Parts: sequence; structure tokens; C-alpha cells
Amino acid sequence: MVINIHDVWVHAKTEHHQYLDNRIQRHKPTILPPTAAQQHAFDFIERQKSAIYSIGEIDPICAIEDFKNEIERKLPIETTNEILKIFKKIFNYSSFSDKKRLKDGKWCAYTACSRIKYDYCPYCQINSIETYISADESNGDKSYRPDLDHYYDVASHPFLAITLGNLVPCCHVCNGPQGKHSNNFYTNEHLNPFTSPENISFKLEHITGSIINLRSPHKSFSVKIYNNGCTKAQRSITTFRLEEKYNKQTQEAYYTERRLHEAKTRLEIVKHELPFLNKSIEYALGFYPGGDSYKYTAIGKLKMDILHDFLSKT
Repeated sequence: MVINIHDVWVHAKTEHHQYLDNRIQRHKPTILPPTAAQQHAFDFIERQKSAIYSIGEIDPICAIEDFKNEIERKLPIETTNEILKIFKKIFNYSSFSDKKRLKDGKWCAYTACSRIKYDYCPYCQINSIETYISADESNGDKSYRPDLDHYYDVASHPFLAITLGNLVPCCHVCNGPQGKHSNNFYTNEHLNPFTSPENISFKLEHITGSIINLRSPHKSFSVKIYNNGCTKAQRSITTFRLEEKYNKQTQEAYYTERRLHEAKTRLEIVKHELPFLNKSIEYALGFYPGGDSYKYTAIGKLKMDILHDFLSKT
């Protein structure tokens, strides 16, 4: 995880909560009294409603721990299996992701993804996670959306199958065999794009380890990645192959740093004040260097780290 996206689903919250309400209500027992499995299942849903309805503001791991402690360890295996079946019916990801729902104008993965706040995969911040909703697919103009990674796997935790705070909009590369794939992030902890701090940092360095001399060609440099002493960050660097991916960004990193140095030189010559420096920095980065603006552009975190390193030396 390169960037934190705790608010990525903020514009989908209202509709998705209504969708969850409807699915839970539809599957409530109609014959009373309920079976033991039904009682435990709906008690669990009520207990863990804040986790199940999370859009990224809390880590739904609390629901996993509750399930293990109050259901798996205390109830007979037969009852636990019945509860899991109930969860799979209520929180059915296949139904949520079915493109037919989009055609029928119903809330689904496509409409939810059309509301996401950011444009780049949080695991790498290189590849786009664009959503496109076609007005008419009959002429070959197909709708598409990013992958939705179940941060905590759906097979073991079906009650989180359609929890937005467990669905990471990401690129196919990071979610596929060359990335996360079947890696279990519950047992093998990584940075969580919803709740973890941005513990991965970048720096442009000369391959010889000497002081940066921007008169050297960009091939004399490489982008170094640091985990800042965080085990989860190092696992994320390894799983998502960030060193390999960011080495391919060396040329852009080099020219970003070079533009910053050139801007500083011009400002020193004409003795401009801070407002002019801010404009020059914006030009060098390609975005305004304030707030969360770096999250809206490819390799924005890399560029911000280059800026911070540059400012620390000036």
C-alpha cells in the first residue's frame, strides 16, 4: 500500500448502506422461532453492524475476531457451517458484482465504483482504477471497473464480502497472480489501504551512493524504497513488487527533482518570494503540493517524497 484511501467510498456510503439494509431484511427469518443458526447469525450482524457497514473508517478485523471467539470456538461445527451459509446468502458478492444489475439500474459494484474518490491503485499508485459506465452496451461499448480486492478473504469471512471497508479498488496487476492473488492478509499482515499510515517512502538516489548530481543522466539514478522499520510495509513492498515497479519510474522521478532544482535556481536569481516558489513547485510536481492532492495522480507519493527531501536540503 502506497497511499491511504480511508475516504475512497465516501460518495457511495448512503446507497450502499441502503443496499445492505435491504439484503439483511430480505433474509431475516419469516418462521418463528428462528433456528439456533439464524439467531446467532443475526445477533452477530447486529453486534458487528459498524464493521459490516464500514466504508473504511474502521478496520473490520473486529468482526473477524468476534466470529472466531463467539461462534467458531463456542458453537458446534454444524451450527457454525449453517451460520456461514446464511452469511453467504445475505452478503453475496456474486450478486453485487453482477453486471445485469447495472443494466437494470440497480446498485452494484459498477455503480459503487463510479463513486470512488481516487483514480489510482492504492497498492502501487501507478495503474489507473478508472470506472466507465456505458449508456448502451449493445453496440460493443462495454462498461468496466477496477478490481475489488477483498482485503480479508471472502472464503473465510463471508460476512465481509460486500463491506466497502473490505473492498479495495485496485488494479488487476496488484490483485492478480503477480500481486496479492491468494495471499491471506489476516494471517500475513500487510499495510491496509483503509486504516494504515503511509509507511512506505521513496527517495531518488545515485546508483553509486554519491551525492546527487543532476548533470548525470537519469540512468545513473534509481528510486529507493524504504519501509521505515515497519514489517507490514516491507511485506507490502515485496508482495506488490514495488521495487521493480518504481525502478521503472526513475526517469520521471529524476526530471521531477531536476525541475525542482531549476525552479529554485531561477527564483534565487530573480529573488522571488514564497508564493512564486509554491507556483514553481506545483509546476515541477504536476499538482498542487497541499493536502491529499498527491493521491489523485500517478506516483504522487513518490513526487511528494522527492519534494520533502528537496526542501529539507534547501
